[in-house]
Amino acid sequence: MRRPNSAIIAFLLLGSGTLWAQPVAPQIASPGAEELAELDQWIEGFMHENNVPGGMVGVFSRGRAIRIQPYGYANAELRVPVTDSTVFEIGSISKQFVAAATMLLVEEGRMELDDPINSYLSFLPGEWTGVTVRQLMTHTSGIPDYELIRSYDVYRFRMTPQDVVSIANGRPMDFEPGQGWFYSNTGYCTIASLRRSA
Repeated sequence: MRRPNSAIIAFLLLGSGTLWAQPVAPQIASPGAEELAELDQWIEGFMHENNVPGGMVGVFSRGRAIRIQPYGYANAELRVPVTDSTVFEIGSISKQFVAAATMLLVEEGRMELDDPINSYLSFLPGEWTGVTVRQLMTHTSGIPDYELIRSYDVYRFRMTPQDVVSIANGRPMDFEPGQGWFYSNTGYCTIASLRRSA
């Protein structure tokens, strides 16, 4: 299936806890009905091929929404369709904003990427001493992922940074800081705490 015409500037498709983005060359364009129908066909094919239950696509031109189109199901089990008011969980999309805010602090001279995180937070376990800001941002800290420890159900609860650290500290480090790579939600929760203290 070919991709939609480049007059469609960009879209995000959210479903099953994933983010998928289709970048195209930036331009000012106003897609017509035929191009929007082509986009619909392409998105529906992508969803079918990748087992994505539902999503929503916004097409914008010159600062205004041309179309907001829901697709599929918000709840596949109950066959509840996605509507234009469906709320999607942002999930790990938030990590890019945390990273950008952290880099602004670095640019302002309020933080260095190779600073140890225990110089900003006093409640960290001794095992985490020496882990750097850079290692948190690049998933190379060795700090265990609290989601793996407590499962996805952990997100039903409001937690403080101390709660997250306490969960992750219940398991030994995955590896020595800087000596491996493993995706760690704990790392980004910790970075968010650093921003408040920097």
